Amino acid sequence: MMASFGDVNASVVPRPAGDAGRGLFATSTINMGKEVFSMPATFSTVLSTERLSDVCSNCFANLPFGVNVMASVDMKLRACSGCKVVKYCDEKCQSANWKLIHKHECAIYKKLYPKILPVNSRAVLRIVKLRNSNEEHVKSDLTMFLSLRSHLNEITNSNQEQYERIMLSAKAEKEYSGSDLDIETIAEYLARIEVNSFTFTTAFGDPLGLCIQPFACYMNHSCEPNAVVGFDEGLITVKALCKIKPDEQVFISYIDNTYPFEVRQKQLAERYFFTCKCSKCAQGTTAREDHFIPSNPSSDEIETLKKAEKQASELLTAARGSKAESAVKQLKSAMKALHDTKMWPITRQPYPEIRSELIVSLLEIEDFWSAFRHGLVRYLSVDPVLYPHEWHPIRTNHEFVFSQLVIAITGEHSSKIPKESKYEFDPVSAVYPILTKLDKNQKYETPGFARSIKAEYDALMAPVREIGYDASTASAAQAMSPAWKVLDNIAEETLEIDG
Repeated sequence: MMASFGDVNASVVPRPAGDAGRGLFATSTINMGKEVFSMPATFSTVLSTERLSDVCSNCFANLPFGVNVMASVDMKLRACSGCKVVKYCDEKCQSANWKLIHKHECAIYKKLYPKILPVNSRAVLRIVKLRNSNEEHVKSDLTMFLSLRSHLNEITNSNQEQYERIMLSAKAEKEYSGSDLDIETIAEYLARIEVNSFTFTTAFGDPLGLCIQPFACYMNHSCEPNAVVGFDEGLITVKALCKIKPDEQVFISYIDNTYPFEVRQKQLAERYFFTCKCSKCAQGTTAREDHFIPSNPSSDEIETLKKAEKQASELLTAARGSKAESAVKQLKSAMKALHDTKMWPITRQPYPEIRSELIVSLLEIEDFWSAFRHGLVRYLSVDPVLYPHEWHPIRTNHEFVFSQLVIAITGEHSSKIPKESKYEFDPVSAVYPILTKLDKNQKYETPGFARSIKAEYDALMAPVREIGYDASTASAAQAMSPAWKVLDNIAEETLEIDG
């Protein structure tokens, strides 16, 4: 059974969800990898300031950056001639975005230029301007947006700095928008955005900005989610991580649910104002995410671990505000701090996040060999623990990036590999199992990402098929095993050198 919301069909409907307010509940069985719903992310989706220069503000096509920095894209963005703030890939996108929303914001952006409004202010400006729309789907979205909790009272009582920032933004918003809304109402809008927005990303998971899609905002949180949110081709898409039964509530994770119990609880309380009581949180500090080596460290060992975690977390934060060259040094130092304790598992956060940030920074400075080595560690030893599901989009993204790295360092960038026999391996043997799995699971992916997987797989398999070789046989697997022994050794060496 499919429920209809405007032009969108969904396998879920909003219903009361106890203390959580409202939630989305399945109307029929939703199998693993299947869509829960997919709809245009058009209500209020805005790019972060740093992405305005390299992403189309209508279709969100982007120039290569982040994990997709190796992509070859033939695209030239041009700025709006009026405000010079937003950019588009062609006249068609510019015209469509003007009709959709930019006609309401262009003059304001132009007046403020070269100052650019913060991302939250641009998001609320769109909502303020859409209040007078006569389109039914916009009216429906606005009604749902107004039904979302703002938690402004909780913010007022618990975070004075955040409250003052919201009120200052609301005053400024009223002034430059010319809205008839009072400051308190605009402040409620801003608070709703802070509490309910999604991080808007590329299909590869790189952050682009924020998205408010009110229907999707009805989904509640669990640290053991049964669904996951993704973005691709201007759509917000939710897919099932496991089988969801009729009348079962759909849960996503608002935070990185691979972090330890106390970190998760703190993040949820500070931003979302609730205490999570999901099945994972019910395990407290006994769950996998909280394990150390040894499992019961002494008081002195705990003190050592706390110091290392503090140092690593500070370096991770600093790296996010640094240029790639500096970030690499900071992230390596962060990993070393955890590695030197000899008690911090490589699968316990923030170790995995630091490694992933390091891979992105290494890609940006085109150190493909080092990115490959750390991608290999992540592929072999980290992601199978963090994402043990049959399919998970984050693990899939990481696998795809790693497959590209294998192809890059054994092809165009083969000179990056040290000229030692211990690093020699057959590239097809290395990349074939990865791309085969990706090809098998591409039916679960969003369309744009699935096309990328198919293109890589077809390019790899074309010469193999030409000679009539079947790479899926047992004999082929045996022939590939020497390459993976080499890769295992490279991963072990990486852990010994860098952690």
